[in-house]
Amino acid sequence: MTEREEEDLLYECECFRILRFIDEEGRANMMVSFFDHGLDLYMSDEEFSHFAEAVGGITIAPQNVLHH
Repeated sequence: MTEREEEDLLYECECFRILRFIDEEGRANMMVSFFDHGLDLYMSDEEFSHFAEAVGGITIAPQNVLHH
């Protein structure tokens, strides 16, 4: 990962935060940081847009569904 030149906090709650930053090559990137899991996802703006679109279309399954 390249160094971050500039960061903008786009969203933050008690579970995660989303940052947008410009790398040293001038490309816009996103980071989603999940606090309880110690997991950071780094994506380009285009990848993040695709990810947000996909997640926005997910329907949450009812709690009584069996998971294998």
